Amino acid sequence: MSRQQLYALVSLATAVGIAGYYLLAINGLSGGAGLTGQAARLFIRVILIATLVQFILDIAQSIGALSVDKDERDRSIDGRGYRNGYYVLIVVVFTAIGHLAVSALAGQHFDEQFLASMPLITLHILVLGSMAAVATHAATRLYFYNKGI
Repeated sequence: MSRQQLYALVSLATAVGIAGYYLLAINGLSGGAGLTGQAARLFIRVILIATLVQFILDIAQSIGALSVDKDERDRSIDGRGYRNGYYVLIVVVFTAIGHLAVSALAGQHFDEQFLASMPLITLHILVLGSMAAVATHAATRLYFYNKGI
């Protein structure tokens, strides 16, 4: 397994792990009054974990411990991965925008408790969607490295 495959695998595992942690934590939240505070702390924790992991990998790569010379094939595979991740992210962003539009238009038909949870649902869509975009990028890279293109 080459270093590029290893980096893609670590990136995929990190994205899936963070998304899994986020899903487990969200399912563990009860419908009590402290939901907004708990969700905000969870969101901040997930962002900090993802930033810390990426920061450590970037430092190791910048000091040369993890540097890999990229050729044209590696750049092509990275480009395909970024393209697919971008497509997933755009679908998620438009889904979140559509969710906000539908919730604003249908506001009079729902009770207040459901309407109060709408921003949290949008936040969950965006967080999980961004993790799906990162996972798509890494999975695309793994696919093309294993395929041998």
